Amino acid sequence: MIYDTHDFFNVDAPRAEVVEGAQLVAAPLLTDRWFQRSVVQILEHNHEGTIGLVMNQMFHVRASDLVTDLENGDKFPVYCGGPVGRNQLFLLHTLPPELAPESRYVGNGMYLGADVEAFRQLLANHEIFPNQIRFVVGYSGWEEGQLAAEIADGAWAVVNPPIPSAAMMTTLPSRLYAEALDRLGPDYATWRLVPERAIFN
Repeated sequence: MIYDTHDFFNVDAPRAEVVEGAQLVAAPLLTDRWFQRSVVQILEHNHEGTIGLVMNQMFHVRASDLVTDLENGDKFPVYCGGPVGRNQLFLLHTLPPELAPESRYVGNGMYLGADVEAFRQLLANHEIFPNQIRFVVGYSGWEEGQLAAEIADGAWAVVNPPIPSAAMMTTLPSRLYAEALDRLGPDYATWRLVPERAIFN
């Protein structure tokens, strides 16, 4: 007897809505190297498409490796946000606007960008810490209707209400996928059956 593994992992449960601030969780059979076991924070979702950042994929570099004159940048790891715009560096943070002017609120207690000089001064004065900010290279993007089709095909689950920003920023990247599955609940129990380095023949 031959089993369709796609059907095995397909979840017949109410689907949460994709909105700014929600999160995407990759299905276990999504083996694309950019998105395998990924958790994506949604920054923008409208009629033109969707933009997000993968939150649990790290580069083996520090912010000071990319911005050499960034004081104390060696204390901050760099994350891989996705396959698009890989020459772009993003700053995702939970700093209040009065500390990081010119930031844009993107939902779930998170902000994108900041005034460069104000941010540099905060770093130099040791006023911000790695659990408050993420340096992210590249992003994940979907054209209009593309993400909805992938969700309908079972490639993603939506976490909404999302994992709170404090937990997103402090949970070890290696644990974040499991945390997201916990939040999705028992309907996604089959997704837990796939080991991280599973090989399908």
